[in-house]
Amino acid sequence: MLGAVKGVSTAAIRKPLFIDAHGTPCAVASLMQQTAHAGLASRVSRAWSTLLVDEFDLKSKLGQEVAAWAQSELDLSTCDLAVIQPTYEHMKSARYMLQERRKRVMRLELEAAQLAKRLGSINKTLSIARKLLAAAE
Repeated sequence: MLGAVKGVSTAAIRKPLFIDAHGTPCAVASLMQQTAHAGLASRVSRAWSTLLVDEFDLKSKLGQEVAAWAQSELDLSTCDLAVIQPTYEHMKSARYMLQERRKRVMRLELEAAQLAKRLGSINKTLSIARKLLAAAE
């Protein structure tokens, strides 16, 4: 039955709720509540109930309040908060997907550099072996 699971919306495309109808907070809302900022959590829930942190309008007054809270209370950025929120594959934002793609490219570039270094050593060894073989003939 839709709506039976705490923290999940009843929309056709399920999205987590900042604070659900049962009062169950998501991870970030819970941090707000635990740092005596329940009012901020409530305002965020009213304004952006189904948005992920990386979808918040950080230029708005509320967005700036969230960023200031995260920095002053937790020494975290809003990007750090976004990492705290769990996401499911179908919910990943374009920004998240781009970050993941960049990480993968960096890993592949590192792997390519390591392989090139190994190939360079192999080529050097092969060159020496050819010279020795030519000298022996």
